Amino acid sequence: MRILICLVCTFLTLATAARADSYRDLEKRVTEYRLPNGLTFLFLPRGSAPVFSFATVVNAGAVNEQYGIGGLAHMMEHMAFKGTKVVGTTDYPAEEEALRRVDGAYVALLEERRQGVRADSTALARLLAEFREAQHTADEFVVHNEFFKILDEHGAEGVNAGTGADLTMYHYALPSNKLELFAMLESDRMANTVFREFYKENEVVQEERRMRSESTAGGRLMDEFLSAAYKEHPYGHGIIGTPSDLQNFTRADGARFWNTYYIANNMTVAVVGDVNIAQAQEDVERYFSIVPSGPPPPPVVTEEPPQMAERRVIIEDPAQPFLLIGYHVPDENHPDFLACQAVIDVLAEGRSSRAYRRLVKESAQAVQVGGFVGYPGSQYPTIALVYAAASSGTSIHDLEAAVHEVVATMVNDPVTAEELAGFKARAKARFLKGLRSDAGLAMQLARFQEFRGGWRNLFTYLREVDALTEADCARVAEQVLRRTNRTVGLIQPPQQ
Repeated sequence: MRILICLVCTFLTLATAARADSYRDLEKRVTEYRLPNGLTFLFLPRGSAPVFSFATVVNAGAVNEQYGIGGLAHMMEHMAFKGTKVVGTTDYPAEEEALRRVDGAYVALLEERRQGVRADSTALARLLAEFREAQHTADEFVVHNEFFKILDEHGAEGVNAGTGADLTMYHYALPSNKLELFAMLESDRMANTVFREFYKENEVVQEERRMRSESTAGGRLMDEFLSAAYKEHPYGHGIIGTPSDLQNFTRADGARFWNTYYIANNMTVAVVGDVNIAQAQEDVERYFSIVPSGPPPPPVVTEEPPQMAERRVIIEDPAQPFLLIGYHVPDENHPDFLACQAVIDVLAEGRSSRAYRRLVKESAQAVQVGGFVGYPGSQYPTIALVYAAASSGTSIHDLEAAVHEVVATMVNDPVTAEELAGFKARAKARFLKGLRSDAGLAMQLARFQEFRGGWRNLFTYLREVDALTEADCARVAEQVLRRTNRTVGLIQPPQQ
């Protein structure tokens, strides 16, 4: 048995070393290419399958919204698939005129609604009917889902997008002989997106908000928790938007946001897979040169002030009792961010964590325990989150007290050498696993280019993990895991 264990450990060590060697080799194969308009491309030939994946990262997310347009970054993701002046329309000049009438009808309806109790009910009914009629006329020119149909006909896989607090990302894969099609479609979408069906899609987003944030105790808790944890910084506004903002912003507001942030010098496109770099450069220069550039978008200058007292949010609901504890930590480019990840990992992530062993295995006070760093984003100082679901018969307040006891051990009994070694192994494994696929590698390359000081920093991560020390973890735990630095959120049964 000892011989077998030694053989298995040797195999795992060699496999990890092989993956690290391959990972380091990737850096040498990346080609960075920047167009005159400022749009950055990263090309990485890789693999033997005749396919490629791409990821476009737009340096714009919910953090870039101001009061009154909350949820607009998420709306841009929906609009980006509605087509262009060529794709998705039977007659764009006629459709454009019809869309102008839709905008005028909606603004008139909005102005009357904003009268509140003084609004004329007869005028509201008439304006709503005119707006619906204008929408119906504009819809006659729409070829629904044509963008998706084109991609499907040419073998696209994994067509998707996502909006976060910090960024918006678009990605899919195509056969390698469709690179020019990719360049044509994506450049057209960046340069000529048409916000057709804007108000219909807005209703979809409002329903999405109702389902995710308003109809569940967990959704309401997360909304309230963020608002309590952040007093000044826009991270506290959430991603999907407030009901009043969603009901009030217009297609013109969307166009202004798009023209401000969806510009060539505010985006990175990474292409990974079976790609000929010379041909790829020719294609992207031919097509993506039409994407407009512009002045750098306004920076987010609001800073969250230091938290001076514990904050608490309590949701009374018959749902399962649930606990959130958040601590303010630095952004992901800060030297202490990795140490924060190590502390939270040892504290609450996985079955080997202190909280899981204490609260699930030993006392059975919880049925679920977890934690992570970077909520809701990580480009700016963020939150390290610990969560737990109470087991049947356990008071949520007893569970909270037990969690605080485990948290205290991170300061009184700092991360050990064995625990740190475990975190390093898990962190490396997760990181390398994320780079196995062409899609995952493309996403990381584009994201590092926009948010981590350049794509080359992707290839220093393993060294950063190796350099982390027990002293780093002890210092960070003492700085972060303070009562005055925490926000607590609870779901508890309704009080009788």
